[in-house]
Amino acid sequence: MKPARRAKVDQAAGDMLASLKARFGTTPVSATIMHAGRDAARISALHSAMTASGLNVQKGRVQLMGPVIGAHVGPGTFGFSAVPLE
Repeated sequence: MKPARRAKVDQAAGDMLASLKARFGTTPVSATIMHAGRDAARISALHSAMTASGLNVQKGRVQLMGPVIGAHVGPGTFGFSAVPLE
């Protein structure tokens, strides 16, 4: 297996959100921003990126990663998840 491409940190959020948008389109979703750390400015930027992505977020939350995962991945690690609302 070989990587499709490399993404720089400033492109990662946009790439992840574009993937979610491609998968769900205009379907209403429940979305989560996961973040390792309590950097309010970074969490706000991730929230703004999700809002600008065009996802139809009907429910959303921010979930801090636990200390065990955070210790392995490091502060500032983030991710997005979405599931369709039924």
